[in-house]
Amino acid sequence: LDFDCILLDEAQDISPVIAAIVLGNAATCPRILVGDPHQQIYSFRGAKNSMEQVKATRTFYLTRSFRLKKKVAVAASLVLRTFKGEKRRLVGLPPGDRKPSGAGGYTYVARTNAMLFEHAVTMVAKGKKIAFVGGMKGCRLNRIQDACHLKHREIDRVQNRFLKSFGTFQSLKEYARDVTDYELLGLCRVVEKYGRRIPSLVQRIIGRAVDEDDADILLVTAHRAKGLEWPSVKIAPDFPDFVKDGRLISPGDLPADEFNLVYVAITRAMETLLIDSQSSLRPFFRYMNEKARRAAAGGRARGTAGR
Repeated sequence: LDFDCILLDEAQDISPVIAAIVLGNAATCPRILVGDPHQQIYSFRGAKNSMEQVKATRTFYLTRSFRLKKKVAVAASLVLRTFKGEKRRLVGLPPGDRKPSGAGGYTYVARTNAMLFEHAVTMVAKGKKIAFVGGMKGCRLNRIQDACHLKHREIDRVQNRFLKSFGTFQSLKEYARDVTDYELLGLCRVVEKYGRRIPSLVQRIIGRAVDEDDADILLVTAHRAKGLEWPSVKIAPDFPDFVKDGRLISPGDLPADEFNLVYVAITRAMETLLIDSQSSLRPFFRYMNEKARRAAAGGRARGTAGR
């Protein structure tokens, strides 16, 4: 590779093949790796964090964002500090540094396509115009219909070969539970919730969908949202629970990608971060706020005793 320099972007999610080409002996020139280890979200596809594979000559940390507001940065940093031990804080723009933009709607960021379907059903019932970021194909409405056919033993109508291979809906459900596949678990949940209404609901969603520029509400999964940004973002309630039985979960209870995915979802918001009333992030932020309040109260008490 006869170049003066090679820049490898998104280095936290590079396929082993590309990593071997760029980091191996084929390149003898200076190489610059740019990436955010906390945005590694494609491990399930075999992607690796190339930044862990090299001993860098120099390392620079880019902690300031010129895109998102301070409050959004604080929320994102709290997730990283709590579950990933990140000591550096993401720094956002102070209030007033950016003129408000956007038309008053929001972008709904979910963990699964099944959750997008559910929110689309709700929004269509309210007369809202919706759009799926990246187009209708990415939301996999046909998969939801196939799972519905599987549930009602209409195996001949199932088009998706993977879903068809299970033979029964119960087998699909057990598999999803055994491997903790959030996408399939969500799929099973909406099929059980909406039943035979699904085909007609899919048609209503398709009929109400518009171009992104004309929509009241945008719908997107966190994986598809990576690299994108919107003035106002609402976090869906299908991300894993961070608080269980009144206590924080252990970082080892979830794959690192799940914490990264929440971080990616939060940082899509430029100005306003909304949390769904049923979201697992609400009890997490309440827990951390209460913890900070108790710590501050304890500090004041010690200071008074010292005087």
